[in-house]
Amino acid sequence: APAFGLDHDNFIGRLPQANATLATWPAFYRERRLEPQLRLAQQAGLCSPSLARDFERLFAVLDDRVGPTEPPARLHGDLWGGNLMVDATGAPCLIDPAVYGGHREVDLAMMQLFGGFGPKVFSAYQEAWPLAPVMKNGYRSTNSISSWCTSISSAVPIWLKPNTPCMR
Repeated sequence: APAFGLDHDNFIGRLPQANATLATWPAFYRERRLEPQLRLAQQAGLCSPSLARDFERLFAVLDDRVGPTEPPARLHGDLWGGNLMVDATGAPCLIDPAVYGGHREVDLAMMQLFGGFGPKVFSAYQEAWPLAPVMKNGYRSTNSISSWCTSISSAVPIWLKPNTPCMR
């Protein structure tokens, strides 16, 4: 990918996804991914003051928590098992992208969070393009934060759906 972002906006599920480019991955992730999800939850009255404070604390240290500096990678953006199909010959096909340029571990985090991809996929990825070493705390910070954001992104449309129990 030429930049963190994309030359046009798109959608993640039903939600608009802003993709205006920013110079760094932490800035893009904060301003184009985390902050919009937080605002949606706040506008819907679904974000406690405690959660908002947690986000503010995260934003203060985000640059150190979103993985090593790497060039932008073209991301699928919504890479979970439900968006993996096979054609008539058994070749894999990816559908329903929410594409943008970002940190490559975001797609890996989503693949792990929602499943549908076997260990061979991750082994092959590691062989082709090794990930940075695991952080001192025993997990990959980018992966954990990406999983958190993905969880929030997945929950916000459900929270905002008018007929769900939490919105009645």
